Amino acid sequence: MIDVKDVVRRFWVKVDICIHGKECKKCCWMWTASLVGREGMKYGQLYIGTLKGRRVRKAAHVVSWKIYNNMRRINENEEIMHSCDNPPCVNPHHLSKGTNKDNVDDMVQKGRQFHPKGELHGEAKLTEQKVLWLRRRYLKIDMTQEEFGKILGVSSVKVGQILRGEYWTHIDDGLQSRIDIKLRGRRNNRPVYYSGT
Repeated sequence: MIDVKDVVRRFWVKVDICIHGKECKKCCWMWTASLVGREGMKYGQLYIGTLKGRRVRKAAHVVSWKIYNNMRRINENEEIMHSCDNPPCVNPHHLSKGTNKDNVDDMVQKGRQFHPKGELHGEAKLTEQKVLWLRRRYLKIDMTQEEFGKILGVSSVKVGQILRGEYWTHIDDGLQSRIDIKLRGRRNNRPVYYSGT
């Protein structure tokens, strides 16, 4: 069961309201308790009670919006968005209801898309050091993409994508034109070798 009065009481204890007080529409009110999410995108969270024997946790900014809006319902296709772009902020004046599309459009319009590159990508199997090694070694020795893939623990397709500059594009090692020449030579069944670096 969820005790709304208890949730409201526990919520306000965990909020650092600015010096201007609860009527301030300008400043962010920071959530001081538990935060979840990736670095730079951590949202506050609050346990609000139990439902069917399970503890229920809600995002602190959602709880704030609901308190400020007399516990109005949020539909399944709706989200609570920050106008301040500060995830731990729970100032209800900075919060509005919208769809996921509204939220994404707002993010794009403000240039806040996060596109993790290289090792920061959650599914990266390689490091920048290994990618640089691959690109340098490819120019120096005669090995197939399959052989490089086995050494690095990735597919030959992935090796080809890295060598063609389709992945790990943020790495500018100055080798792309030489790699392209060698790749074209391989397609024409003509080995191309480079001496030096």
